[in-house]
Amino acid sequence: MIVKHYQGIELVKERSNSPEEFFNLSQVTYEEKQVLKTFSVLYLRYFEEKLIEEKPDFQKSIIEDFSEKGTFKDLFALTILANNGKFTTRKRLYINDYDEFLAYVTEMNLKEVKMLLNHKV
Repeated sequence: MIVKHYQGIELVKERSNSPEEFFNLSQVTYEEKQVLKTFSVLYLRYFEEKLIEEKPDFQKSIIEDFSEKGTFKDLFALTILANNGKFTTRKRLYINDYDEFLAYVTEMNLKEVKMLLNHKV
């Protein structure tokens, strides 16, 4: 897998009755077997805020290790993809449960992510 691009976005409201402002979108575009793919993770912004409150040292390690590479929301889709090869067959993941969000966070392999980012084209 060769990482081409990754980004995290805080969604903003497009219509007055839209709940988009409560969500973050994390995306990674990568090349696998000479095919360009994009994987997106949509999750409630509150989950990230709650994680920072519960585990401030986790946020500190992300900042120390990846400050020049981006923020948590920039890297979240990449970490899920790096740790769960089954997601290479999917385009999207929607996380609407904090326990599910926490499960993905706790299985993060930051060394694997660093290795992928060092080979970013």
